[in-house]
Amino acid sequence: MPLHLLFIYVLSLMGNERCRYLQTFVMTRQLKRYFKS
Repeated sequence: MPLHLLFIYVLSLMGNERCRYLQTFVMTRQLKRYFKS
């Protein structure tokens, strides 16, 4: 897993609910793209 994805995941755990939702959404899109390629 790329480090920036792990960093976003950690931030999402520490962030508030709205930020966590947004970051999880972004991370999910990036993970889908990562596994697709």
